Amino acid sequence: MSMRTFTDFADYCAYIGSHENRLALTSQPFLKIERHTFDGLERMVAQTAHYLQDKGIKKGDRIMIVAANSPEWITLFLAAQLIGTTVVPVDVRSNAEAAYDYALQTTPLLIFKNDRILPDLSKHYQTVPIEKLRLLIGSYPETPPQVTKLDGNENA
Repeated sequence: MSMRTFTDFADYCAYIGSHENRLALTSQPFLKIERHTFDGLERMVAQTAHYLQDKGIKKGDRIMIVAANSPEWITLFLAAQLIGTTVVPVDVRSNAEAAYDYALQTTPLLIFKNDRILPDLSKHYQTVPIEKLRLLIGSYPETPPQVTKLDGNENA
C-alpha cells in the first residue's frame, strides 16, 4: 500500500484496525529495542490527547515539537491531529535562537523538547520534556477524548 498523504495513512490505520496486535513502531533508545503494536500506539495517542486537553490545548491551538524522532514524537503528532491541534515541528539541528524565533512566529501553547538537544525555553514558554511524556500520560484514559468543534459542538 503506497502512503503519500496523511489521508492515505489514516486509511491504512483504519484498514489495520482489526490487526491491533501487529507491529506499528520500532525504536532503539539507549541500545534497547522497543516494539509498539497498533493497539498500544492507539492507547498512547488517546492518553496523550487527554493530557493535551488537560493542559488547555484545544482545536485550533498550536504545540511545538523540538525533539528527535521517537515513539513519543509520533504519539504527540497523532494526538494533536485527533483533537484538531496544529503541530509545529522544528528540526532538532536548529539552534536555540532559531527555535525561539519559530516559537515567536507561531505562538505555541506548549513546547515539547529533548532536554539534551535544546536548552531551556521555559522563561518564555511552557515546556515539557518529551522524555517524560510516558510518565505524564500514564493516569489518563486509554479511550479517545471528546473533541469540541470551533462552533461548540462535540465530536468534530
